[in-house]
Amino acid sequence: MKQVGISLAAALLSWGMTGLILAAARHAQHLALPTARGLHAAPTPVGGGLGLIGAVVLVWAVSMWPPPLFAIIVALGLGCLALLSWFDDRAPLSPGLRLFMQALVILAVLWSLPTGLRLAPSLPVALERVVLGLGWLWMINLTNFMDGTDGLAGVEAISVAAGYAVVIALIETGGAFMPGLAELALVVAAAAAGYLYWNWAPARIFMGDVGSIPLGFLFGLLMLDLAYRGHAAAALILPMFFVADATTTLLRRVAAREIPWHAHREHAFQRAVLGGMTHAQVATHVAVLNVALVALAVMSVKMPWTALALAAALALTLLHWLRGRSTTVA
Repeated sequence: MKQVGISLAAALLSWGMTGLILAAARHAQHLALPTARGLHAAPTPVGGGLGLIGAVVLVWAVSMWPPPLFAIIVALGLGCLALLSWFDDRAPLSPGLRLFMQALVILAVLWSLPTGLRLAPSLPVALERVVLGLGWLWMINLTNFMDGTDGLAGVEAISVAAGYAVVIALIETGGAFMPGLAELALVVAAAAAGYLYWNWAPARIFMGDVGSIPLGFLFGLLMLDLAYRGHAAAALILPMFFVADATTTLLRRVAAREIPWHAHREHAFQRAVLGGMTHAQVATHVAVLNVALVALAVMSVKMPWTALALAAALALTLLHWLRGRSTTVA
């Protein structure tokens, strides 16, 4: 009953806060203007992610009260990333400053974990944490890169967070290394649903970096917990579409000697929209894939390698199909 209550509260609060931010953004003319590298033709209010992340922090804090030290560190980290990204949405900050602040937040969370908590005992603790930190940093930024079409980031947030909650419910109930994450996952999924009401195509408001950067941080946190619980395959499977599209696109651009952080329209979801698919169609295709990925994440508890191979095959198949829309759809 408590889980239903906090989920409903998160959804309603996110919905209400995002609606208020939409009205404020319209009044202040805080709009994302159409660009040659964007996918939208009309100026659209931006900053809706503040409602999503604000609801997550508030509802999770109440559900965990009094919060343990770990939850306080995570909440403060979310707040720092949201604040930094709020300013970045208004006046772009340097990539170096953004990466530095993201790395500090990640370091604070990793520092708070017990030193005996290991994924690769053969490696020195410091080296293992550096590798994990770099992977987490990529998760933050790839989520930001993938927030480029109506409904996509909201769909991914619901899928990854709800998938985490399902897997956690099916595996051992004890041994939680990071307290409160089951509640956090439910809150994230519900808050994303509340936000998605305003962001589904045609979007009335965009998430902005204030939402996508903290959301990527949360994805990394939940997947790290799964890995520490001995379910690394599930951690790789749940965000498979975002990771596959962002990573393959980055590799393509590096191979073409393009500057990785410059705006572009080379992601598979972008190519599909440019080829004639609607934003809603793209988000729906990804949602269907994500349902299969959640099922495969559950399967990975008993058959990790088989589930991981099937997930990779499905994700790469959808990527190839989406990219093909740019040449086959008029």
